[in-house]
Amino acid sequence: MIHAVEVHRPHGPVPMGRTAFNEAVRRGEAPQPVQRRHRSTLYRWGDIREFLEKLATGENA
Repeated sequence: MIHAVEVHRPHGPVPMGRTAFNEAVRRGEAPQPVQRRHRSTLYRWGDIREFLEKLATGENA
């Protein structure tokens, strides 16, 4: 599991900011969180890895 703040820029592997990543989640382009609680949102690392592979191949363009 990976926390949402560890997913996107400036320190995470996803090359987009928090707002852009959250919009991609809302549009269904990025993976949905598996656990969302007060002040804590978690994603599966495998889901994020798949999303990064799709970005690299241009499938989410």
